[in-house]
Amino acid sequence: MLHTCAMMFIFSMAFLSLYILAKTKLNIIISILLSIFGSFFIILALFNFDLKGYFDEVSGVISYFKFELIYPIFFGLFSILIAYILASRIKPQIYRSLFHTIMGVILALFLVIGGSVVLIAITGILIVLSFAEYVRIKENSALSEFVKNLLAPAFREGEAKGYLSGFFYLTGVFLIVLFLPEKIALTSLLILAFSDPAATIIGKRFGKTKWRTNPEKSVEGSLAMFSVSLIILFLAHLSYDLEVGILTLFFVAIAITITEALPLKIGDNILIPVLAGIGIMSGVGKVTPDIWFLLLILLGVLIYLFKMLNLLGTIVAMFFGLIVILSSTPQFLIGLIDFLALGFLISRFKYREKEKIGAAEANRAKRGINPVIANGIIPTFSALLYTVDPKLSILLFSGAISAALADVFATEIGVLDKSPLLLFKLKLKRVKPGTRGAISLYGEFGALVGSLIMGILLFILFSDHRLLFISILAGFFGCNTDSLIGSCLSTITKSEINIFATMLGALFTLIFY
Repeated sequence: MLHTCAMMFIFSMAFLSLYILAKTKLNIIISILLSIFGSFFIILALFNFDLKGYFDEVSGVISYFKFELIYPIFFGLFSILIAYILASRIKPQIYRSLFHTIMGVILALFLVIGGSVVLIAITGILIVLSFAEYVRIKENSALSEFVKNLLAPAFREGEAKGYLSGFFYLTGVFLIVLFLPEKIALTSLLILAFSDPAATIIGKRFGKTKWRTNPEKSVEGSLAMFSVSLIILFLAHLSYDLEVGILTLFFVAIAITITEALPLKIGDNILIPVLAGIGIMSGVGKVTPDIWFLLLILLGVLIYLFKMLNLLGTIVAMFFGLIVILSSTPQFLIGLIDFLALGFLISRFKYREKEKIGAAEANRAKRGINPVIANGIIPTFSALLYTVDPKLSILLFSGAISAALADVFATEIGVLDKSPLLLFKLKLKRVKPGTRGAISLYGEFGALVGSLIMGILLFILFSDHRLLFISILAGFFGCNTDSLIGSCLSTITKSEINIFATMLGALFTLIFY
């Protein structure tokens, strides 16, 4: 069915592209007809112009669904009609919440029929929504007025000239249906359909106590989110036995409530269903590679939304994570995640003070592609060796990741020292804070703390007490060798120095082991 979804998507994109080109010269009816014909021709080309093969696949899809799609489609059309009638009669916030709930119920009906059905349904809805959004933004016709009247109340601030959060909503649903078992996907979808709108409606109507971290959200709204999520989880557990403990259900409800309360704008429509599904799966004890891949997507969204990395940096980090998932064990991925989170937090430590002396990371510590590659390439390569020699892979990974974190801690804490020293021509001299290759008491303390923290985490992850001491030594010595290289070689870049530090950390692990 993924092949069918791909064909539908290609057809729609071809149709929209051809329509945009044709309507500049022709009227709407002829433009639509020519676009349909052209799109059909493109799809036929993908079948090597085999009409029989094309019609066999179309008839196969139709025979598979038979009359099962009639009820969800009828319900969807009926809901659109009701939405159009209510558009100018209820408050925009209520309309938007109702819009999301109805969409969730429609998709839930498709999911009850079968996962393949809902994937095709989401693809179809995305196609319709894409065309509607183009008409709304670019055209000035009776059709565009109808679309504007239908969708305008569902806009959030800033969406009038952009795109509806429905795209992100559908993306979240697509991910859980694609990767999760049907019952767990259905539960996650119902949480998205009912809990999030409940939080919004209760928060707007009764919200008096605002969260300091996000004044747009309220404690009352979060309580509604938690309550409705917990009810759905309990009902799902009673209806088809989710095979999880009651305590797990509470933790899942708390996790998605915290996620909803964060200032993530439209990102929560992806995060809520994915996080709910992963939480349930972890409680079941069936966290397969597919689930780790889904978690990787979730982490990528979080990393970008919290501005830990820019877009290119996030893509490369996810690529490294994918390699680690496919070649080693989850412990390696968790180690990389720990490094990224701790590095970001220490970079934000006393950030304003660092800014005043010109030693702060640019863009509020949002790093780009170069630091990601420099700090991640050696740990990722070490994880690749797991299939060849697991023990060697763990040792190399531990040394590399410890040296990387020790270096970040040494740099971010060391710049706060007002009297750092630099080794120049075998002599130590005073330099200004932030000078490349400089060492300081604060920096040495930071390197020790960074390698100690990573050593403790690696000991917990791999259940090997020797890694605690080896990681501390390898991280500390790797970091200081990094400083020595930086002070002696003026032509070498910061990224190259970081690569050397992780390589030396890995080598020191073998020496100390």
